[in-house]
Amino acid sequence: MAPDADLYLAYYDGGDVSFANAVNWLLSQGVQIISHSAGGSVGPMDGSESDALIVDQVTAQNILWVNASGNEAGNHYRGVFTDTNGDGWHEFPNGTNFMGIIAGPGGAAAYLNWDDWTQLTQDYDLYMFDGQGTLIGASEEMQNGGAGQWAAEAVGDYSLPEDSTVYVGIKAANATRAVTFDLFAEGYGIEFPVADHSITRPGDAFTSFTIGAVEGLNNELADYSSQGPTNDGRLKPEISAPAGVMTASYSPEAFHGTSASTPHVSGAAALVWSAHPEFTAEQVKQYLIQNAIDLRA
Repeated sequence: MAPDADLYLAYYDGGDVSFANAVNWLLSQGVQIISHSAGGSVGPMDGSESDALIVDQVTAQNILWVNASGNEAGNHYRGVFTDTNGDGWHEFPNGTNFMGIIAGPGGAAAYLNWDDWTQLTQDYDLYMFDGQGTLIGASEEMQNGGAGQWAAEAVGDYSLPEDSTVYVGIKAANATRAVTFDLFAEGYGIEFPVADHSITRPGDAFTSFTIGAVEGLNNELADYSSQGPTNDGRLKPEISAPAGVMTASYSPEAFHGTSASTPHVSGAAALVWSAHPEFTAEQVKQYLIQNAIDLRA
């Protein structure tokens, strides 16, 4: 997209400290655009997480932050806790207490969040079972308003055979209200996918330029591309861009995912800024939005 751009490559291990160190190093190099094709599935997804706040600090310095929306539209479930028979177990759309997950080449995992990140008094647990109903794993962290607690649970088995099916269940341990759940799964797919609210962090940051993916000759939103809104009701992603593209590093295979569409937009932003060096980062962002094709028109 921008063959004459100077590239600065920063590695981090996925942790908060490493993320901040990578960002600080990029800032020390004087970069104008940061392209970040990564995201996390645990958090309130309302722009208040530490990494989302770092994004807002970066953009306040007239730097454009371009972030992948995520590839979770088919691996995300959202629902309100329902327990019509009073046994404590959440009932999924088919009326049962369990939802299937198809394991991928790296097994299967589930990450559960719910809307109690401020009070942290609603206690729910997460369980995983095999096809015979045998317990594989349990996540029973306490939520009672204590310091350092999260409104989240996570469970997984990375040794599961590819294409095998496991089942997750959600149980109220000590809850006084019906929360809204967001469950993200690792694997090939889940039984009851819900595309909306599947944005991952820090793509939920207030000032992130968050990117979805479009694939195919019909220019339709890719079925995996994470969708908004954020959990505080903001529009995300702001724009979508091509994926399934050809690159030197992935050749002869195509490069899929929002990790492909995000650098596509980052390169386009570099071209715009080169043509209009007087623009601010926000003006570059708005130029791309205003000159995009409305595929729903």
